[in-house]
Amino acid sequence: MQSPAAPARPAARQAEPESVPPWELAGGSDVPPWEELPPDLPVIGPYDSDPGYRDNGFNEPAARAAGPRRAPAREAEPARETAPVQPAAAPAESAKFVAPRPPAAGEDGTPPAFTGEWPVLAAGLPLKGLAQQLAYQSELTQVVGRTFHLRIPVAALGENGVSERLQQALCDHFGEPVRVVCEVGGVSITAAAADAEARAERQRQAEAVIEADPFVQGLLRDFGGQIVPGSIQPRAA
Repeated sequence: MQSPAAPARPAARQAEPESVPPWELAGGSDVPPWEELPPDLPVIGPYDSDPGYRDNGFNEPAARAAGPRRAPAREAEPARETAPVQPAAAPAESAKFVAPRPPAAGEDGTPPAFTGEWPVLAAGLPLKGLAQQLAYQSELTQVVGRTFHLRIPVAALGENGVSERLQQALCDHFGEPVRVVCEVGGVSITAAAADAEARAERQRQAEAVIEADPFVQGLLRDFGGQIVPGSIQPRAA
């Protein structure tokens, strides 16, 4: 009886050929193809000098591809000149208070049409609306003949025919033609100021009467009460 044959040993592994350049495998010359180019072949490039060339970023050098791109440096802008700060304008000369002047005759010798207290006259004129406010808030600086020189705090009081309405009321009051001239400035002696002072005086008198009342004094003393500020109102004039 024959013994089984031993398994065949695998054939010896053939030695791998050494790495051969592709141009040698092609069966050609062992000279690289770029060295076989004809010497009279025109040189193409460099592409950067061609106006139509545009770098698409695919063939960037390793140094450029590795790091982030830097934005091109901007040229420093020239410093802008700062406009000088203008000082605040001084108040108008017309806004300063000027004391009223006494009545005087006109250039033609006409005596002054009015020599009394302007706040009293202004408060008694039959006016309404802005014309009444013009009379109340104006100050008579001087009467020259039949001309009334008034000073008003704001120009709007004498605009849009308001001064003409006051002038007509004065003409009706005196029974003769008079003229009204307005200027803007500080006012002090006005019907409005006189009315405010009169109301303040009535308030002081009313408070004095309440505080002196024996009944009120007893309440304050016995019950520890007090008068609420602003609760006392004077009687209507």
